[in-house]
Amino acid sequence: MKRILALTLCLLSLLSLAACGAKTAEEPVSLTFANTLPDDKYAADALGAFADAVWEATDQSVTVAVQEGDEQTALDALRAGTIDMTVLSYETMCALHEEWKAYSMPYLFPRREECWDAMDSEITQALYALTADEGFVGITWLDAGARCFYTASKKITEPADLQGLRIGTAKPELVRDLIETMGAECVPMDYDAIPAAIAAGEIDGAEDNVLAMFDYTGDLGYLIYDEHVRAPRVVVISNAALERLSDNQRAALRDKAFEMSEYYKAFRVGYEDEGRAEAQDEHGAELVRKIDREAFRAACAPVYEALRESGSPAAAVVENLLALQN
Repeated sequence: MKRILALTLCLLSLLSLAACGAKTAEEPVSLTFANTLPDDKYAADALGAFADAVWEATDQSVTVAVQEGDEQTALDALRAGTIDMTVLSYETMCALHEEWKAYSMPYLFPRREECWDAMDSEITQALYALTADEGFVGITWLDAGARCFYTASKKITEPADLQGLRIGTAKPELVRDLIETMGAECVPMDYDAIPAAIAAGEIDGAEDNVLAMFDYTGDLGYLIYDEHVRAPRVVVISNAALERLSDNQRAALRDKAFEMSEYYKAFRVGYEDEGRAEAQDEHGAELVRKIDREAFRAACAPVYEALRESGSPAAAVVENLLALQN
């Protein structure tokens, strides 16, 4: 927790540095940002610091007012022009444009650093622009962490270890193909029902973000840190809001949005460290890091082939993301 608090202070101080130079005569602009992550304290801190940083970097000409809101309401308001910015989940981005499905391909990124590089690349910049016709575009991203398997009693180090297991998930749309390709059964269920289902032996394990360990109850056998999916959240801004900004204001906003993304990554790393520690200390789980990642990636070849054969526009994005790693 000390590490997280230190990172929070670092974010709040670094993002709030004033831009250098003389004051300009920019027209004042007020923006409304709907925070769709009210349960994430660190997201709230990051967005608040972003607002302060934009205020300073634009010589106090751009105000960003952050308010809480649920995602669907925020999306509707964004389209209607009653708010200017919000955070959209990966699932929502996929529903808007199928190209985003590329980022949910299993074991696409060998390590989180490759995912971060991809999210800051021109490939992702091109995807940000896909929603322009709907009145808004992406401006940056927030790390949503790594999804991993956890089990009651089966240690998983290679694909064959998943054979025959029943794996619960609250997001089957993300992982069904992966789980079934490994010879396991995907069991959709509510997030809150998973701990009891594992305890009762109704399922052998589950998959979720590492942060699920903070809400987990009961004992565990293993937390397999395989990072099979790292799907991002996207910060979006309306076209109309961008048009109200001057070139200088727009540049400052984009710069501070990028910084917010950078520092939020540090939050997620620290937060996941705490989640893994809780899995071990509170739930008695053995943390499994030594897994055959290349074997898992190779075992998912049918999932990639099915995407290519489907004619989905996500297939081309996947090829570009793979090429970026070479």
